[in-house]
Amino acid sequence: MKKEIDLLGFIKLNPKYLIGLVIASAILLFSPDIFLNKLAITSFVDKYRVWIGLVFLVTASLLISHLIWYISYSVKDRLDGQSFQKLGKQRLKNLTPREKEILIDAY
Repeated sequence: MKKEIDLLGFIKLNPKYLIGLVIASAILLFSPDIFLNKLAITSFVDKYRVWIGLVFLVTASLLISHLIWYISYSVKDRLDGQSFQKLGKQRLKNLTPREKEILIDAY
């Protein structure tokens, strides 16, 4: 029985899980040997360094793409809000006197 890797599910992971993977893989990759010896994982890191590096690169890339998406979405949302307010102010300036009376009575 083959195990299939759910790549799409991995890509859709919440960034908080990706942060954990980046931190763990970075610790395994960039820690000095003294630290790895204390944890008794030196042989594990030596054996799987390529895969740990791959996990680090992929998760870091996904985190960066999440960050770029979040920033672009926030900027777009802010710009849309500003243009909506500007349009609303223009419409208020173009109201007829009767429409202004109705609004004054309502508020």
